[in-house]
Amino acid sequence: MSRTQYVLGWSDRIAMDEFSLADLTELTKSKRRSVQLWAEAGVIQAEHSTDRAGTGTHRRFSRDEATLACLIAGLTRHFHLPIGVLLQVSDSIRRTAALRMMFDIAVKKRRPCYLVVQPANIEDDQRFRVSTVSGVDEENAAQALAKTLIGAGSAVAVLRINGHLAALSET
Repeated sequence: MSRTQYVLGWSDRIAMDEFSLADLTELTKSKRRSVQLWAEAGVIQAEHSTDRAGTGTHRRFSRDEATLACLIAGLTRHFHLPIGVLLQVSDSIRRTAALRMMFDIAVKKRRPCYLVVQPANIEDDQRFRVSTVSGVDEENAAQALAKTLIGAGSAVAVLRINGHLAALSET
C-alpha cells in the first residue's frame, strides 16, 4: 500500500475501486493466507496486468472481485466450503450479470438479499447452482426465500449478503 493511500485511510481506498491483497484481508476480516489461497486458486482474480507479473508487483483486484471476496469469506466462515466449491461458486457469479446486479441493489438500496448455493442436477455441467433471493423488506425477502427453499429438495447454503458487503456500501 502506498504512503498516500495509508494517509488517506480506508474509506478513501474503497472509493478508488481497486484493492490490494492487504485491503481484501482487512475488508473481509479473513486471514491473509486464506485470501492468498483464493487468489492462487482462481476463486478471486487479480487484474491481468498485476496477476503473476513478477517480483515487486502486487496483485490488484477490481471492485467486483472485492465483492466476490466478501461473499466467499462469508461462505467459508459459515459453511466451511472446500476450495473447489468456492471456485465453482465464484465462476457462476462471474458468469451471471443478474447476480452482480442483485448485489448492487442489496448494497445501494439496502434491500435484504440472500445468496443461495445448492447442488445442481447431475445432467448439468456444474455441480452447484447459485442464485439470489431479495425483497423490498425483511418479510417479503423471507417469503421469497421460503419459496426457494421449499423447491430446493436438497441441502442448501443460504448467506444473507448485506452484512458481508457492508464495507463496500460507502461507494
